[in-house]
Amino acid sequence: MNGSTIAAIFFAAIVAALALVYWLRSDKIYAVDGAATKVEVLRGIPIGSKVEFARATMEAKGFTCTMEYNKPYGGDDPVGGSQMYPAADFLYCDSERWAGSIFASKRWQVILVVENAKVVSVAVGVSINAL
Repeated sequence: MNGSTIAAIFFAAIVAALALVYWLRSDKIYAVDGAATKVEVLRGIPIGSKVEFARATMEAKGFTCTMEYNKPYGGDDPVGGSQMYPAADFLYCDSERWAGSIFASKRWQVILVVENAKVVSVAVGVSINAL
């Protein structure tokens, strides 16, 4: 193999990797902030949806979900910072993705508050995690 062949293979690998990253992040639920993510969550999981549907939907989008019982929770405050909520039963869904730097990742945490096996509210937290 000569140098130009190796360079072409390297370039093709970089393009393929960038395309894969774009594809993985192209779902609108991976929005830029908590407010935008909440809008997209509610678009796919309206208030009143069954918790089983909510779990299946979030896991299909790459989140890991677990049920939590009688625990306080937090989310992004629309005016900045975070907001804490009183104890409730909720489906906690978490996903973390590369954030464009080898030293940072972005994390999406979605809380779907559940009463009588149905979603009654949503809280979202989005953060950048530096290594």
